[in-house]
Amino acid sequence: MEEQPRRRKRKRNEIAKLLEAARATKLSTDAAAAEERTDEAGESNSESSTTPSQTTKKKRSKKKNKKKKESKPGIIYLSRVPPGMKPVKIRHLLSKIGPVDRLYLAPENELIRRKRMKSGGNSRKKYTEGWVEFKKRSHAKLAESLLNTRPIGGKKRSYWAEDLWSIKYLKSFQWHHLTERIAHENRVHDMKLRQDIRQVRKETASYRAKVEKSEKVEKMKERKRKEGRDTRTSTRKNFIEISQKAPVT
Repeated sequence: MEEQPRRRKRKRNEIAKLLEAARATKLSTDAAAAEERTDEAGESNSESSTTPSQTTKKKRSKKKNKKKKESKPGIIYLSRVPPGMKPVKIRHLLSKIGPVDRLYLAPENELIRRKRMKSGGNSRKKYTEGWVEFKKRSHAKLAESLLNTRPIGGKKRSYWAEDLWSIKYLKSFQWHHLTERIAHENRVHDMKLRQDIRQVRKETASYRAKVEKSEKVEKMKERKRKEGRDTRTSTRKNFIEISQKAPVT
C-alpha cells in the first residue's frame, strides 16, 4: 500500500520536470523568433533609412554632371566669314548669345590678296573661315540653332545686313585640336616652301652650269677662228714671199 503513493509522487515529479523542460524550450524558441523579428525590423528600417539618402546623392551627382556639362566650353565653326568683317565685330555679334572665350579667323592667302590689289580690287584683309569658343556649350548650340543660314541683320545701312551666317556646332571638339591642326598646316606650308626653294636653287645651279658651258664653248670657237685666221694670213704671206723670190722667165 505504501509503494503506490511513492510511485504516484515519482510520476508527478517526472511530469513536472517534463513540463518545465517544455516551457524552457518554448521560451528559448520564442526569444529566438523575437530576436529574428527585431533583426529583420532593424534591417528593414536601415534599408528604408539609407535609400532616400542614396537617391538624394544620385540626384546631386546628376545635377553636378549637368552643371559640369553646361560649364564646359563649346566651339562653333564658321565655314564662311563675311568679307571685310574683323574678329572684333564677330566677337561683338556673337557675345549677344553668350560670353565668348577664344576666337580664331584664318586669313586668306597673301598671293590672292596681292593679285586682287593689282587688278584694282579691295585691299581689305579677308578671312576664309573661323572658330569661336563659347564659355558654355549650351550657348554654342544656341548660336547654331538661332543664327545658321539666317541674315546677320542690324541696321539697314550696314555692310553685312543681308549677309548670311554659316555656323556649325562642333561636337566633342576642343581648342587644342585646332591648335594642332594649325601647327600641322604651318609645318606642311614650311615643308612646301623649303621644297620650292630647293627646286629653285637646283634650277638656278643647272642654268648657271649651262651658261658657263656655253661661254666656254664660245671661247673655244673664237680661239679656233683666231687660229684659223692666223694660219690663213701666214700661208698668204709665205705664198707672196715665195712668188716674189721666184725668178721671172
